[in-house]
Parts: sequence; structure tokens; C-alpha cells
Amino acid sequence: MSRAMLKCRMVSSLSLRERAGVRGNQAKFAESLSESSVAAPHPNPLPKGGRTSRAFTLVEVLAALLLIAIVLPVVMQGISLATNAASDAKRRTEAAGLAESKLGEIVATRQWLAGGLSGDFAPDWPDYRWEALLQPYANDSSGKSVQQIDLRVIWTARSREQSVSVSTLAFARTTTTSE
Repeated sequence: MSRAMLKCRMVSSLSLRERAGVRGNQAKFAESLSESSVAAPHPNPLPKGGRTSRAFTLVEVLAALLLIAIVLPVVMQGISLATNAASDAKRRTEAAGLAESKLGEIVATRQWLAGGLSGDFAPDWPDYRWEALLQPYANDSSGKSVQQIDLRVIWTARSREQSVSVSTLAFARTTTTSE
């Protein structure tokens, strides 16, 4: 028998299922050979315009600089305003706390009866000073000479004098001794 006949006989003896498997394997093998022998495509093919550089153009750089030149001053102005507002809020909060504390001290020690209602908060708070104004309470209907104490805490910020005021009512209680 010749080799060709032997080959045909062997192929014809395979079942249909086996033939399909052999053909599938041969196709996969041929496909893998063709993929490995062909060079992979370049990851970044040339664009339609033929430009090969990936750098920015002068127009793009100038546009970016113009945008930054417009936006940056506005952003800096906003940051400056926010910082000033935060500083003012901090100062006002400190001054209000100092005013309430000093007013409570003046009433508790009855210092408001002696006069001399001004001073500062040195050495702890040297930037702040205080003044108190004593006047008769306008709506006093009790006849007990109720006094209104207005205390103002003053400080200087950005070359401007600023202040916070608090008020309270007080009257001089007379003590009588019983015999």
C-alpha cells in the first residue's frame, strides 16, 4: 500500500467527532502561528493630520496662561476676603467673651458704684481695652434707681477702631441691720 492510501484510510476511520476536534486544533494552531509571526500594531498610530509630536502647541499654552491670568487674581481675592472675615469673627468672639467677663466682674464686685470704669486687659489681651458707661435706666418704674451699665470692648484692626458692647441692669441694694 502506498502512503497516500494509508493516510486516507486512517482519516476515514476517524469518527466525525474526532475529525471536528482535529480540525479545530489545527485551526487554533495555525491561528497562533500567524499571530506570533505578525508584528503587533503600534500602540499609538499616527493621527490623520500626520502630526507625530505629543507636545502642546503654542496656542494651547497661551490659552492656558490666559485662563490662569484671569482666574488666579479672583481666587486670591476670595482667599483674602475669607481670611479677613475669619480674623474679624475671631476678634469679635474674643471681645464678646472679654466684655461679658468684665461686666460680670464689675457687677459682682460692685465696682460700678465707685466709678473709674475703664481699663485694658493687659497682659493677657493687650490689644483690647474697655470702657463702661453708667446711666439711669430710662424705663425704671420701680423707684429703686436702677442703673444701666453699658460696657464696650475696643480694639484696632486694619487701621480701624472696632468694638463690641454688652449691657446689664443693676441697682444698689441697701442693707438694713435689724436690732
